[in-house]
Amino acid sequence: MSETAELSASDETSGEYFFGVSVATTGQTVIVGAPGPGSSMNPLLGAAYIYAKPKGGWTTTSTFNAQLASSDEALNDFFGFSVAVGSSTAAIGAPQHTAGSNTSQGTAYVFGP
Repeated sequence: MSETAELSASDETSGEYFFGVSVATTGQTVIVGAPGPGSSMNPLLGAAYIYAKPKGGWTTTSTFNAQLASSDEALNDFFGFSVAVGSSTAAIGAPQHTAGSNTSQGTAYVFGP
């Protein structure tokens, strides 16, 4: 098996760090997590990027098909630390997200059609 492509994000100003800390594939789709750990000086939201396999096959690109973000855009929750993808569903982990009054309890966000 040999490398056929490198995937990166074209929105360099988004501030997500650790692009590729989590990666999942299914069929013709790759999802890449980019959690933003943040700080009081540089709060980051994190993201997950979806890439669809081009008709000609995988090639190096920074153009993604979709970017996922949490609905509540909580700072410093490491959204994108873990990712999973199925045929029409993606789940994105945010292990430091505050759930209710439980600080850093963690949350999984589910995206679908």
